[in-house]
Amino acid sequence: MIAKITRGSRAGDIAAYLHGPGRTAMHTYRDRDGVEQVGGIVIGGTLAMRGDTTGRWAAELREAAASRPEITKPIWQVSLRCAPEDRALTDAEWRDAATAFMTRMGLEDRAWVVVRHADDHVHLVASRVTDTGQVWHGRQDYRQAQSACAELEQSYGLQVAPRETTRVSRRAADHQITRGERHQALRTHLPPERVELATVVRACAARAAGGGTQGFEAELEKAGVEFEANRAKTGRMSGYKFGTGRVDEAGQPVWFKASQLDKTLAWSKLSQVLDAPSPSQRVQVPEKRLLESKVTYQARVTEAQAEATQRRHQQIGQAQLAEMGEVAGWWAQRNETDPRLLAHQQQILEVSRIRQMMAREHPVSPHRAVPVQQREQARPQVTLPLHRDTGMER
Repeated sequence: MIAKITRGSRAGDIAAYLHGPGRTAMHTYRDRDGVEQVGGIVIGGTLAMRGDTTGRWAAELREAAASRPEITKPIWQVSLRCAPEDRALTDAEWRDAATAFMTRMGLEDRAWVVVRHADDHVHLVASRVTDTGQVWHGRQDYRQAQSACAELEQSYGLQVAPRETTRVSRRAADHQITRGERHQALRTHLPPERVELATVVRACAARAAGGGTQGFEAELEKAGVEFEANRAKTGRMSGYKFGTGRVDEAGQPVWFKASQLDKTLAWSKLSQVLDAPSPSQRVQVPEKRLLESKVTYQARVTEAQAEATQRRHQQIGQAQLAEMGEVAGWWAQRNETDPRLLAHQQQILEVSRIRQMMAREHPVSPHRAVPVQQREQARPQVTLPLHRDTGMER
């Protein structure tokens, strides 16, 4: 399930669009007799207008927004679209899903409606302002919507849509992947550079656990990762920056801070991993045998540590390859042939149309803009000629 959010000020325009025939795609709904009708129909919400196909609910949203006229965009709209391979949810299921979604967003007590637009998607329109003047800011509405969609997918058995909050794609320091990096990944069907680099650096840090900065830098050199340590003049360590050897148009090397790759690579957390006791030393150290000399025992300890380290390197290498394959597979699913991406692109077109309408300002009547007294003074004075016989004005 994909969610697209817009904000605006004209509730009437969004109502006209949702109940109209549509421009990017034909909007249809089924009435009580099962006959397909053109437009959208209200199937739920808090305004008790179920079955409305005219958009009368826009007046309720305008009335609520009037309590805080300084709020420039009091209307909040989100479209929820299922994947093409998902089953068609019933009106009751969409109504329950919309209620759960608005509760998750914190808008359950606002004035809102849910309009069914087709078998695969609905629109939820709400007023950010209550009748008493309280405003819902929704500063984290996008992330909350992603989490709410993931919960609905699990509750209704829907396909899991590719999104930046999945376990694999949460890398790159909480979604710091730029739009250009994402578009390039879609074109090349390869993970973004910083996603791949973060995977390699994390594996190097895991292999160097307990080995300090020297062990970590040795692992980076083996993996072919370029790095620079950030040390103050006093010798105090503050972290690393990493690179793949790529240079920009000016010929300067492109570096990524640890925070731009993964928050777990920040020095406050990475130092704890590098300075921690090695797992091989904690687990693989054998017990001293009876009457065994110190030299023999130390030789066995050294051999056991070497074998444990080699096994750990092999396990981490396999895990790294598996993770890289999972990352590459996730990005490959977002290519132009993916039906979920096609539905996502169609939703973007529809949302752009809604955003254009909601961004328009209210038209100001020329008569309303001029006070009544000024209009009376500006009105031309017309003198009618007198009638010849009666002397009265014609």
